[in-house]
Amino acid sequence: MHITTNSRTISATLSDEAYKAFPGPVLVLAGPGTGKTYQLARRVQFLVSQKSAKADEITIISFTQEAARSMQNKMQEQGAPEFVHKENRPSRISTMHSLGQAIIKENARFFGLTDDFTLITDDEIRLILFRDAALNIGLDLNLGDTAKDDKLKGNQNPSRESRLIAAEYDSILRRCNAIDYDDQIVLACRLLSADHGIREKWQASSRFLLVDEYQDINPAQFELICLLSQPHRDGLFVVGDDDQSIYHFRGGSPRYIREFSDHFGSSSKIIQMATSWRCKKLIMKVANALVAMHDKKRVPKAEPIFMQDDEGDVRIHNSPSAQREARLIASIIKKEIEKGIKEPRSSYILVPTRNYAPQIEEALTQADIPFSMQASESKTLKKLFAIKEWCEHPTSDLLTRQVIQFVVDTGTKHIPGSKSRLTEKLKQREEALAKIAGLWKSTTANESSFWTHLKQNADESLKEVANALASISTAYEGNFEEFLKLTQQICRPWPTSKAFFNEMENFEKGKKRPTQISSHMVRILTIQNSKGLQANNVFIVGLEEGTLPRSTDEREIAEDARLLFVAITRATDVVHLGHARLRKGSTTFKEESHGLKESRFLRNLPIAEEKHHYHQAK
Repeated sequence: MHITTNSRTISATLSDEAYKAFPGPVLVLAGPGTGKTYQLARRVQFLVSQKSAKADEITIISFTQEAARSMQNKMQEQGAPEFVHKENRPSRISTMHSLGQAIIKENARFFGLTDDFTLITDDEIRLILFRDAALNIGLDLNLGDTAKDDKLKGNQNPSRESRLIAAEYDSILRRCNAIDYDDQIVLACRLLSADHGIREKWQASSRFLLVDEYQDINPAQFELICLLSQPHRDGLFVVGDDDQSIYHFRGGSPRYIREFSDHFGSSSKIIQMATSWRCKKLIMKVANALVAMHDKKRVPKAEPIFMQDDEGDVRIHNSPSAQREARLIASIIKKEIEKGIKEPRSSYILVPTRNYAPQIEEALTQADIPFSMQASESKTLKKLFAIKEWCEHPTSDLLTRQVIQFVVDTGTKHIPGSKSRLTEKLKQREEALAKIAGLWKSTTANESSFWTHLKQNADESLKEVANALASISTAYEGNFEEFLKLTQQICRPWPTSKAFFNEMENFEKGKKRPTQISSHMVRILTIQNSKGLQANNVFIVGLEEGTLPRSTDEREIAEDARLLFVAITRATDVVHLGHARLRKGSTTFKEESHGLKESRFLRNLPIAEEKHHYHQAK
């Protein structure tokens, strides 16, 4: 089989025994349900038995903690084909970020950190600090957003402004004895590049480096893989599928699969997994046709081998409204449950965002169908808990800065709130934010807390903020009822009292959902978070122009086609593709939420060839 990459045509082998390919570098093209975990575990068995590899020479990098745990469990399962004896199990199976953190933790002093440094994962506080950094060096605070985005995506060639902001941002973090989520990769690369001894140590523990979900890496992660595998490229074994690259917002790119031979030379091997164990024939046919039509740069794939005669089904539902769509989904699931099939069955309802879920939840509840909803963190409660934590730890500069932002976003007498739009108000707000950002310089120079400098500042607008925080802190110590009242008044975790009661009401509704009455599991998930999962029946909601795909930009259309590919291939038996002509504005955030146009992804499906498998529901 030949695959055309960006620069040349290369040969790829079709095999279910990719794990035996040696020496590397090896890229395994593993489509949905082709057995990636199986290949990685068998690779470990092969390395130990055939290549005399030791457990402490093997490192496996997974994309999520859940995937790492799943792989560990498989290797520990007696009798499973993936079973690996305890003494031969790799000493490190982790995410790339966890691996980076381990490298940094052993050498924290290299970066001026103590061993108990803080890891910042909250995206909002990171944005606050990037904007502070921009203001501190005399740049527009919005350039802080760009610098943050550059770091998130692992951009190796940021602008001069981004580099300056990033340096100031790093200085603020070090003042707080902290690193952020992306630093786990960036700093690990910096350390390995700078110190030969440390690099050799980690390269020795990665003599055989196995990487899962290779299509989701960004430039910084690619650099880490290259640094770790540099002296032992024959031990590099990566698994991925460019059709499932859906993390562009993090800098992930399918080009690392498409350019694998360009990166690692003519000795590299590309092997495509042959057998589809999850999806039935029609489901894969539709998914492949969709992504081939809209992503012209994809690596062409050979026809997979299917283990079942049943071809599966793909159904299109064109509904007049989101409410009718929700009722239709509930009725289909109800009929499935009533079949009384003895073995466990599952239905997943995949939505673009959580805004699409409420009407579906209501329809399922009315039909007495048990379901679970993907948990989401309440931003309002998160804000309330951050304020409570600050009251208990006022010397934490990060918490102090976060709570100050809550006050500033609500607005004070001298500082316009975050919803201000008038030019004069925006200027006044930015001037106040610049004064707040400047407090980082004072804390660095005098080695005292941010809170201390805020209280001592003579500026009238900052005094007002300090007084607001002081009143909340005092109330927390003596009168919790007053603390809640002042917090709502000053920081507005809930925009209105009604919003608070709505949240509590929704919480109560969740507790009253019907209990599990059958072996049929129903889950509502966002499409992004369905990756790695599978269900018998999959319902995909929101197939309208402006949602899926989001825009008319070719690059975004290609990524959205891959996103839909991932969603479709979660199904083993049946896929339901849903388009509604009317949705609430609170769902779509569009001015015109009526007369929604059917997604081009639906219009271009190859229905003419397989008409009898498609069903229109008017």
